Amino acid sequence: MTNVQAALGVAQMERIDEFIRIKRRLGAYYREKLSTLEGVKCQVEKSWAKTVYWMYCIELDMKLGLTAEVMMTRLGKMGIGTRPFFLGLHEQPALHDLGLFKGERYPVTEQIARQGLYLPSGLTLTEHEVDEVVDAVKAVLADRKGR
Repeated sequence: MTNVQAALGVAQMERIDEFIRIKRRLGAYYREKLSTLEGVKCQVEKSWAKTVYWMYCIELDMKLGLTAEVMMTRLGKMGIGTRPFFLGLHEQPALHDLGLFKGERYPVTEQIARQGLYLPSGLTLTEHEVDEVVDAVKAVLADRKGR
């Protein structure tokens, strides 16, 4: 790490409580808006572990007949940037190149990776922008039902 990177990291750490407050507020707002949507599983928080909502994730029920990839493509066409869930270690190309996990399958991990996506969750996101994201998710779900 360079001195400049270290200085930036120290400056960011001085504001960590503020950042966590913002992320938790956005996460709660997303949950409030998305939790009633059929087939959309929101990020879970347990009483014994508080999330900082580094990214806000949703998982689509397979019964919707909609993969995360399709949802992300459709949201992208509406101007909503998303990211896919991380692949399980057994599907990481770098680990395959090392000869690890050959022939191994982990169906639950694979399903979650294909049905999960991250929604916009930057520190400057407003509730109005979250509403736009939620409206776009609803539109994709409604369009799926109409087909």
